[in-house]
Amino acid sequence: MVKIVTDSGSDIPKEWYGKLNIGIIPFNIILGDKEYLDGIDLDVKMIYKYVAETKKLPKTAAISPAVYREYFEKFTVDGNEMVYIALSSGISVSYGSAAATAREMKGVYAVDSKSLSSGVALLVLYACELRDQSMSAADIAKNVERRASGVQCSFLIDKLEFLHKGGRCTGLERFASTLLKIKPTIIMEEHMRVGKKFMGNWANNLSKYAEDAFMRYPEPDLKRVFITYTTADPEVIAKIKEKVLAKFPFEEVHETTAQGTITSHCGKNTLGILYMSRDEKEGLS
Repeated sequence: MVKIVTDSGSDIPKEWYGKLNIGIIPFNIILGDKEYLDGIDLDVKMIYKYVAETKKLPKTAAISPAVYREYFEKFTVDGNEMVYIALSSGISVSYGSAAATAREMKGVYAVDSKSLSSGVALLVLYACELRDQSMSAADIAKNVERRASGVQCSFLIDKLEFLHKGGRCTGLERFASTLLKIKPTIIMEEHMRVGKKFMGNWANNLSKYAEDAFMRYPEPDLKRVFITYTTADPEVIAKIKEKVLAKFPFEEVHETTAQGTITSHCGKNTLGILYMSRDEKEGLS
């Protein structure tokens, strides 16, 4: 038996945990002087309420090696092997702690997703498919690592305030975005970078954002796509879904809401279209 594990930064819907036998390790989210476990004793409504009342932004804390060991031991207590798929090392030090812990344990493998949010979820679902084909943990980890660079992981963000105060964009970028009403694309390719920028209303530019994503990753794996957002009106989601399916006939379209970790860094009105590139090589021997 191989246990597939990830962290709450993957934004996997809670109802999938048991159905797909996925283990989740929560990030810590700090609101003022109180610390919470993402998805366990905190949800996104608490974050928005805190920001509205205090005018302060939430903070996130990396998962420590001690916490990793506790969870890794729990998930392997029955002699299971384990593959942990972590939030990108380009935006969190947690992967380094997980990898160091995994090296000290037999049959435990840590993989750098090089991604975030549902970009990680895509790799987790792929790992579950390989597990269900009775592939070993070592080979699952190799395959997931191989495909990590082929994940289309980007978001269109309304405001850069959350990213700026979280240390993930410069003050100049935020100033320019606010002054000129620029809506930037945030692209995750090992490290986070600002991609194409659009002028005007956030919702009105989502269609252009989608076209840009399709151009950068024109040969998708048609198994599934995620439309993941922090906040968005239902009609906006419906239009984006229609545009996605008009371009590519994905078998599965998952509309998911970002959880606390991603929301803490992106804020309201953030939406991403996430899918994997077509696999040129199925499986490793």
